[in-house]
This record gives sequence, structure tokens and C-alpha cells, in this order.
Amino acid sequence: MKHSAENSKIDALTRTLNIVAVKKEIAKYGKADAIQDTLFLLHHHFTKMAFTRVKEDLRLCGFLLHAAFPYPTCIARVGNATFFLYHPGYLDKEQVLSKLQYYEHLLNKNQIYKDMQVTCGVCYTDSKSSFEEMLEKAEGSMRYARAHDLHLYIGEVSERYEDTKPYPHEITPFKISQKDVDAFFIFQMLEILYQNDTMQKGIDQVIDHICAYFKVHHVYIMTRDDRNREFHISHEHILKKSLVMNDNLKKMSSFIGERYQEVFDENGMIVCNRMEELKQYDVFMEERQRLRGVHSLMQHMLVEHGAYIGYLTLLDLENVRMWTSQQMATFHYLSHILSMALQQERLEKESEALSQYDHLTDAWKLDRFKQQVTEDLQVYGEAMALLTLDIKNFKMINTDYGYTYGNRILVAMAQILRQIMESHESFARMNADIFVVLLHYESQAELQQRIEDIIRRMERMADTQNLAFPIICMIGVYMIKEKNMPLPSMIDHANSARKKIKMYHKSSYAFFDDADEASHRKEHHFIQDIIAAFHNNEFIVYYQPKVHIPTRRCYGLEALIRWKRGNEIIGPDTFISLFEKHGYIDELDMFVLKQACMQINTWIDAGIEPLSIAVNISGVHLRDPDIVNKIVNVCQYFDIPRNLIELEITESVMLEDIDDVMKKAIALKQAGFKLSMDDFGTGFSSLSILKKLPVDIIKLDREFFQKVMDQREKIIISNVIHMAQQLNINVISEGIETIEHIRFLQEIGCEEAQGFYFSKPLPMEELDNILWTPFEMEEL
Repeated sequence: MKHSAENSKIDALTRTLNIVAVKKEIAKYGKADAIQDTLFLLHHHFTKMAFTRVKEDLRLCGFLLHAAFPYPTCIARVGNATFFLYHPGYLDKEQVLSKLQYYEHLLNKNQIYKDMQVTCGVCYTDSKSSFEEMLEKAEGSMRYARAHDLHLYIGEVSERYEDTKPYPHEITPFKISQKDVDAFFIFQMLEILYQNDTMQKGIDQVIDHICAYFKVHHVYIMTRDDRNREFHISHEHILKKSLVMNDNLKKMSSFIGERYQEVFDENGMIVCNRMEELKQYDVFMEERQRLRGVHSLMQHMLVEHGAYIGYLTLLDLENVRMWTSQQMATFHYLSHILSMALQQERLEKESEALSQYDHLTDAWKLDRFKQQVTEDLQVYGEAMALLTLDIKNFKMINTDYGYTYGNRILVAMAQILRQIMESHESFARMNADIFVVLLHYESQAELQQRIEDIIRRMERMADTQNLAFPIICMIGVYMIKEKNMPLPSMIDHANSARKKIKMYHKSSYAFFDDADEASHRKEHHFIQDIIAAFHNNEFIVYYQPKVHIPTRRCYGLEALIRWKRGNEIIGPDTFISLFEKHGYIDELDMFVLKQACMQINTWIDAGIEPLSIAVNISGVHLRDPDIVNKIVNVCQYFDIPRNLIELEITESVMLEDIDDVMKKAIALKQAGFKLSMDDFGTGFSSLSILKKLPVDIIKLDREFFQKVMDQREKIIISNVIHMAQQLNINVISEGIETIEHIRFLQEIGCEEAQGFYFSKPLPMEELDNILWTPFEMEEL
């Protein structure tokens, strides 16, 4: 957003009024015909000197004129070095001389009078005269003084000087000069912004430094909040409390905030050497700052993509001051930097919200729900129930009406749940159309009434969303008996109850009961069998090759766990979730890691160039504060190079606690391990995670290759690969099963692949014969 000089009220260099503004000010003074007003026209003639010096002296002249001719005198710049003054009311000769002598005294005190000459014409006018007539009268007096080598002439002159161009003259626009910027301070602030782990912290620190650098008492950023349609202070640093401490000064309505952008000058600034000047900009703003006890200030508008979003403010609560060119230029560039920083901060907050809130329904994600409910269970003593619910025929909605319509139903479901929430109750979207809800209740009858109300509201969606068939809502209920029970177990109980009614053809709900408890005991026995099998060495590691397509050679392996139950080989889908659910996944992960290290050690002892091996790291491991030492110790025990171990972290794990995971990931990277992001692209935060996580490899999820892609999807994947390569990140595609998949990878620039096309996961003794020679491939 750019402001032109015509749109501004204030001359950017001297902080006096411009022609448009002084006309409006003079028009406010309506007087009787008998009362005369006093007019001045002061022309400053500078001796030969550098332009930068003239610029600074003119700025000082504007400052001193305001001191010598305070309010209600209106001061306007009508030429490069000429000022027109309108004083409402009559000043006699003695009063005129007194003011001009004081102005001369101020010029001498500031040591600029010796470098210039001031010629002044003074005359009088009445209310009938237009501004142009007033200016013409004053010009006549000033030109008479110049023609007769006088410093001052008081009186009206009938003589016209037609050989000279009349005022107002065109004024050279004032632009902030990069040469005036304190570049060292700017670089310091940039360094502070980007060395912090969040932009919010960086901005807060920069605000602190700005306060010290400019020697002011209060610095704040006022920004627009689109959620509640108002402007509010988002960042501030206070060295001295304002005269009035009022929370209303920390915010303003959207109407006033938007209107305020109109008063900034062509450089996007408001510079007030003394508070009286702010009244010339905006009376309302002048009153707000006067309540704070402000003596002088600078403000700069903040923009994002050319749109006004707020402003940065410096307040001096003690001194009238003339802001220097360096201060103004440095403040100008700082404001542009902070505009970009605020945009980055907003993006970070949106990314954080993505990790806590479902992007479609704005409901909590499950992890955020778990965190809050775990706290609430310990704090509140009321009886509570945990519900899981879904729509029985939701797939039909997606099939018959399309996913866009299905998304509308999901949003409506979240709105219904939001409407019935009471204090300290919460809900989250687990996945697809499944929501989890925590409710308080006093009796089971009251709980049932609330559940039936939810069902009725859900069923009404068939009418509100114009569906041709009914909505069938299924709800499973677990009345919480043990508040110390892990939340996943409570959710399991509610899910078990809901599954009991999945064959019903009308909306219903079911409670978790003794029979469900028996089913859970059965699951408990199964997990015991699994754990026993683990300790009986029934779990083995299979390996799947990772192939470099151009050379057709294996360059690494992924280690994958299997359960060898007699002659049966059971895949991880049967038992991994149970290991995670019951807290044994860390032992399983460490077992796979040790087997991989043992294999690498075997190759090294045999004199074979070892291949790197990728192993999965679960979220449980990444929450372990000692995980780095544990993995390092395993590698040291088997005496293998750490860069031969690739640690795979899934995108979903990243979202559980991104800050903590980031710290662990950086520590593992610094310890010498390779890091890869598994299942890349399955969530909504892949790219935001990628910019933070120091990965060496991303693994494109197999889902990309289980369907026919349109051109749009191909472009997206191709650009992701290109971006990763520019970041020196390798890209490997999983689930490659056909030559068509290989050709597609070649088309989008991906040279690494893993999948059944080359080899299914096998024990090492079966793989050893094919690892060291090129794989067979059809012609590309």
C-alpha cells in the first residue's frame, strides 16, 4: 500500500501542513468581518551547501516554527524553503516582532542562522478572503521585503511581481534515504529475529531493543485481529507507565483502525516532534496519546501483501524531540522488517493451529483433546462420560453427493457438538467422521437425555443439508469409573460399545458394560501372548531393498518386523497397535535396531561394503528423554558407524509434540544418524514440518501410487521432489509395484524406490544373493 503526498495532511520533511490541509484548517475559523487575521510568509535562502544539510536544516526550521508559533497558528510549507503562517486574530507590530525574534533566537541557538537568510512578509486579512487571496497578499509583502533588501516588511503591497512564479510552488518530494539508515542496528535486529525458535519471541526481543535504541518509554505494535474485527496491541515493551493505564488503549474498533491508515504520509509514517502536531493528523488519535502522557512519537504503518494490517509506535513520555533523519530512516526500515516478521509469525501460528485443530471442522485434534481431558479428569470431581460417535452411512454421502458435500456434513457435526458443550467439556475429531466427546453428568438419566439430544440434532442434518436419505448416528458411551485410566483405554471402551450397535439401521447409543469388559480381557490375554512370543524370540527382522533406479542397484535396506508363529509369518498390522497401546513398542523398536546393527557388523567383519539400514522410531521413543544415548550405545556396542543407521520418523509422530520431537531429532542428527520422514504427504502439515525437521530423506507414502493420478497431483508431487532436492534432501518412493510406477517416478524426477517390483521384504539369508547385483527391470 502506497500513500501519495496528495492524500497526506502533513509535509513529510518539515512536519508542517500541506496546501490541502491548511485550507481546511483556515476554513474552520469563521469570524466577524471586523476581525482581521495575521498572515506570514517566510522564505529561507540557504548559502551554498550540500543538499543533505539543507534537508536537515529545513526539518529543523519546521520544528522551530512550531515552537515559535504554537497552536492555534497554522503553518504550511508552500515552497521548497518557504512557509505560510496563518494566525487567527490580529497581532500588532510588537507581537509580530516578538515572535519573529524568538524564531531568530532559536535558529541562532541551533547554529543554522549563519548559513541562511530569512525574508518575511506580514500582512492582514479578513474572513472574506480565500486562501489563494491570503497567500497572494502575504507573497506581495515578502517579495517587497526581498526587493528592498529587508528582512521583514509588515503591510499590504499593491505592487504585483509578475516576473516570478506565484506561490504555492511545487515541492520536491521527500523520500526516506537508505544512506541514513543505521545498517548495523538493522542487521542486529534481523539476527535476533531469526535466531529464535519462534518469530513471536524474536519480535518481542526486537521490540525491547528498539525501545533502548531510540531511548523511548513505550514501543508497541497494533495489529488487526480478523476474528473479532478489531485492532489490538499484539507486542509491546514498556519502560515507563503511561499517565492513564486503561485497557481500552490497548485496542480500537475496526472502523477507527482502518480509518487511521489514511493519515500516514507518503512514506507510511506519522512523525510528531510534539503532541500538538498529532492533532493535525487525527484528533481522536491525539486524544488517545494524550491520555498516555505522550510528548512526542513516531508511527509507521505495517502491511502484508500490500494491505494495511496495523502500525508500529514509539512513544516518548517525557521529552519533545526532533526526530533525526537517521532515526526516521532506521525506523522506516525496521517497520518493513517487522511487517515481514508479523507475516511469518502468523504463518507459524497457523501451522501450530494445524497441529492442534482439525483444518476442516476446527475441532480439536485427538492429541490436544487427550492433553486437556487428562488435565480435567484430575481437576474436576464431577461424574464424566466419554463418547465416540459417527455417521453410519457417511460413505454413502461421500459416494452419492461427493466429498465436498461430505465435508459440509463433518463441519455441521462439529457445529452441533460445539453448541451443546458446557463448561469444561470438550470434543475432537479423531478421523473420518468419528468424533470423541467428554461430557459431565449428574445422573445416568440426565446423560441419556443429552445423548438423545445429540442424536436428534444429528438426524436433523438430513433436512438441513437436503439429503435424500436419513442420517443414522451411532454413539458409544463409557461412563468413567477410574479417572486414572489411560485415555486411549477409555476411548477403546467407548469404541467397543459403539461397535455393538454397528448393524443397527437407526440411530442408537450403547454403554460399555460387563460383556465389553470380558472382550477387553480377551484382548489382554492376546497381548500377553504377543509379549511372551517376543521374549521367546518368535519375532524376526525382514529387510526390503531400496533401489537407485538409474543403476538398478540396491543402496540400502529397510528393517521390518515380523512374527513367526510356527510356520505362519504374521505382518505388523496384527500386533503393532497392541504393542503401542500397551507400552511395549519401545522394546520392539530397540530389538529391530539391534538386529540391524548386528547385520551391518556382520558385513564389516566379512570385508563387505555395508549398506545403510533404516529402522522405525515410534512416538514413545521420541518422548524418552534418554533416547539419543540409548541409540548411540547400541551402535557403540556393535561398533558400527552411526551414519549407516537411518532413523525413520512418521509425519503423524511429528504432530504429537513438534517442539520436543524437533529437539530430539536435532540431537540425533548431531550424533551422526541419518533422519528420514516416513509416510510423507499423508497429513496436512508435511511442508511445515519439513522446514523445521533436519531430515536427510523423505519417503513418499505408498498411497500416492495406489491410484491413477491426474495432472494436478503429478505437478504437486513433482514440485515436492524438486523442492526437496534443492534442500539437499533425498526422496524415495514406497509401494512401487509396477513398471508404470517406475516410469512415473522417472517422469517426476525421483530416482530412488522401494517396493514389490524389486523385492518383497525377506529374511537376510534369502536376500543376500540379490543385493549385490543390478535388479532386473523392464525397458523404461
